Amino acid sequence: MGTCLLGKCQKELARCVADEKCIESLVCLNTCSGRPDESDCQIKCGDLYNDAAVGAFNTCAVTEQKCVPQKQDDSTFPALDKARTVPNLATSNLEGRWYIVAGLNPLFDTFDCQVHYFSAPKEGELYGKINWRVRRPNGDFYDRSDIQTFVADPQAPAVLYNHDNEFLHYEDDWYIVDSNDDYFVVYYRGQNDAWVGYGGAVVYAREPSLRPEWVPRLREVVKTKLSNIDGATRSIRWEDFKITDNTCAPRPTIPRIVAPSDLDTLGADVVALEKDFVGDVVAIEREVGRDVVAIEREIVKDVRSVEDGLVSFGSRFTLLNNKSVVGADSASPQQKQQDVPASVRRSLNKVEARYESSIEGAEGGGFSWNDSVGPVVNFFKSIVS
Repeated sequence: MGTCLLGKCQKELARCVADEKCIESLVCLNTCSGRPDESDCQIKCGDLYNDAAVGAFNTCAVTEQKCVPQKQDDSTFPALDKARTVPNLATSNLEGRWYIVAGLNPLFDTFDCQVHYFSAPKEGELYGKINWRVRRPNGDFYDRSDIQTFVADPQAPAVLYNHDNEFLHYEDDWYIVDSNDDYFVVYYRGQNDAWVGYGGAVVYAREPSLRPEWVPRLREVVKTKLSNIDGATRSIRWEDFKITDNTCAPRPTIPRIVAPSDLDTLGADVVALEKDFVGDVVAIEREVGRDVVAIEREIVKDVRSVEDGLVSFGSRFTLLNNKSVVGADSASPQQKQQDVPASVRRSLNKVEARYESSIEGAEGGGFSWNDSVGPVVNFFKSIVS
C-alpha cells in the first residue's frame, strides 16, 4: 500500500500533505486509533474533511492505480427482487421538494437537514439535487450538496439506476417499495471502485417531519418488502430506522469549545474564546499555537506509517487501514464530483424555484412567506376590496 502510493501517487500525496483539509483528515484519523467507536470516528472524519485534494488522492489511489483493494460484497445489502417494488410508478410523481424523514444506515441516511429537490424532465428520468448537513464537534455544521441523475428500468419503473459516474465509477440502484402522495420508501444498494455492496434505506416525505400516523403502514411495508431480501435470513426492521432532524436550525452564534483533538475546530475555538475572554486571548492563542505545533510534529513523525495505512473507501473520505474493523469502510452514494450538464441544472432550478418563497437551508428554516406574511396581506386586500 505505502509503496504503491509513494511510487504511483507522489503528486497527489504531496498535495494532500500540503492541503489544509487533507492534512486535517489525517490528524482526525489518528485520533480515532484505539477508541471503542473507532470505525464510527473514522467515518465522521470523512464527513468533516472533503475537498479537491482529498478527491484527487482518492482518485489516484483507488481508481487509477488500484493501490486500495476493492472491498467485496458481504450481502449486507443484496439486490432486491424487482417484484417487490411499486408497479407502474411514474417518475413525474416524484417531482418536487422532499425530505428524508427516516433513515436506516447511520453512515449515509440520517444526516440533518436533508432537503432534496427532484425533477422529472420526461417519463423514465429523474434528476435530484441532494442537500444535507454534517455536524461538527463544536455544534457548528457543514452544508453539503450534490446532483444525481437516474433512469428507470423499462421493465420495472420503480427501480432507478444512477450509473455512468466518473468519480470512483460509482453506481447506485434505488428500489422504491412504497409510494403515495405523502411519502415514498427507497431501499438502495451500490458499488464503486472501493466497495461493492454498500446500501441503506430511507423514507422521503413532502414535509420535514415523520407523521406518527404513517408508522403502522411503514412498519408493515418494511416487514413485507424488506424481509428475507437475500432469499434467506437478511431482513430489515422498522425499528432499525432513525428519525432525522430537518429543523435546519441556524448556526450557533458562538460555537462550543471542544478539546482540540483535531484541527477542524481549533480556529473556531479561538473565535469563541476571543468573544468570551478578550483579556485572555493572547495566552489562549499561544496555547492553541502550541497544540497546532505539537500536532504538526506528530504528523511529520508518523507520516510514513500513515501512508502505509491509508485506505480510501469512497467519494467522501480516506480511512486508516484497520483489518479488525468490519464495516468501517464507506462510499457515499451522495457525491460524485463531476461536471453536471447544464440541462440537468436548469431542470432542477425550475423545481427549486417553486419553493423559493420559503426561507430554508444553510441559515435555518421554517419561515414561510405565505404562512407568515400572506394572511396579513390578504387581510388588507379584503379591506380594500
